[in-house]
Amino acid sequence: MAAPAQHHFEDVGLRPGSLTLGEIASLSLMKVQQQLSTRLARHASPGRVLALTMICFTLLAAGVLSLTPPWEANDEPDHIRNIEVLVSGHWYRITPESGFEPQQAPLYYLLMAGYQKLARLPPELPNGQLGPVADNQQHGNYLHNVPQDGENQRLVDFLRLPSILFGLLAILLTYVAAKRISRDRWTPAVAAALVAGVPKFVFLSSVVNNDNLSDFLGAAGLALALGLLASPPKTQRRRLVGATAVGLVAGMLVLTKVTNGLVAPGLLLATVLLTRDWRERLQLVAAFFAAALVVSGWWFVQNQVRYGDPLAARAATAHLKAIFPPLFEIAGPTERIFVQIPQGIYKSLWYVSGYNQFTWRWFWYLPFWCGAVVGIGGLLWRRRSLPAARSIVWVLSIVAVGALAIVWVLGLETSTQEARVAFVGLPAMAILVALGYERLGISTMWRFVLPAIGLIGTVAAIRYNVIIPYS
Repeated sequence: MAAPAQHHFEDVGLRPGSLTLGEIASLSLMKVQQQLSTRLARHASPGRVLALTMICFTLLAAGVLSLTPPWEANDEPDHIRNIEVLVSGHWYRITPESGFEPQQAPLYYLLMAGYQKLARLPPELPNGQLGPVADNQQHGNYLHNVPQDGENQRLVDFLRLPSILFGLLAILLTYVAAKRISRDRWTPAVAAALVAGVPKFVFLSSVVNNDNLSDFLGAAGLALALGLLASPPKTQRRRLVGATAVGLVAGMLVLTKVTNGLVAPGLLLATVLLTRDWRERLQLVAAFFAAALVVSGWWFVQNQVRYGDPLAARAATAHLKAIFPPLFEIAGPTERIFVQIPQGIYKSLWYVSGYNQFTWRWFWYLPFWCGAVVGIGGLLWRRRSLPAARSIVWVLSIVAVGALAIVWVLGLETSTQEARVAFVGLPAMAILVALGYERLGISTMWRFVLPAIGLIGTVAAIRYNVIIPYS
């Protein structure tokens, strides 16, 4: 009777004596991988993996929500100030005492004000106290041993809850978008897991910030645009309705953050590609822009009346220069373009905490970037056909590039280079990476390595950058 190890080698047509130790180890690893992949295929399904992904995301986001003290997130007091002013029946405006966010578009704050009014909670302006400078380095920016901290925590936690819902919807819509364009049953689950596996996305989906609504709307617009491209409507009327729907989402994106307009070209391209008739294309483009203006145009008019500028850019710049001059104290364009902004993207795309006071050492980001580069490299590899239509890949790429361009536009004008503003295109980036894995023919198990690293990184970040500093 042959030994078990000999059977293993005979299965692949080799004799044990003809192999080196390295080859034996490689074959053993391949055998383990095959067994794990077989068990995964037998006991799991993309739907179950998606459900597990969303459960893990919810648990992690809820942990960040409950363990992060009030105000210890990017400009959280200023976002809440806008909400509370609306709840009180007034409109937030750019004034000397209005904080860092009065120039922001209003959709997120209107939704949150409606949410608070439905709960019949009275307006309550932020009343947190800044901590001493020496204390900021270890315990955040605000004092939490003051009498009002418990009241603040309850209000902030209530307003943070919808952020988790927006994050879950972004993950679900990423799955839906990928499912419409990929023939591989696992690519949609991988794309959804990639979004949920970005630690910074988990943290951002646990606090009060208008980026959360942007991320959900970005995923919704992408799912709608890719759905139209994957299954083009058969009649001109339906194509017109589809272009109008995409335009409405684009308008909501701009009404949430004006910089989101940089992802609109990718969504517009999807509507243009629905037909080859130039006359109909012009109709679809007109419908797209008309729908976007119906949603957001009134805000531009309001800014023009109040500030003499549709975007309120001059008033916002003057206000921010007055209350926080360091925001505009930037290096020359060469250093910003080739050093500072790339460094900021390298670190902040995956994880920074709170007001960026907690970060990882540079080498901890390498596994994340390596996993992403493999996917993008696979998508560019020409030895195999694209796993999706070329037009769809173009739409995904333009949306992703437009989202990253937001970081550059803000980074060239101010001292900030936070990649969280590019998460409006995170679903597109995740789908591109997942398609790259599919094109390379990577086995199912290995496609989930990057999301698994993200899960581990998120747990570590919660422990070391939330629990320990604020305990």
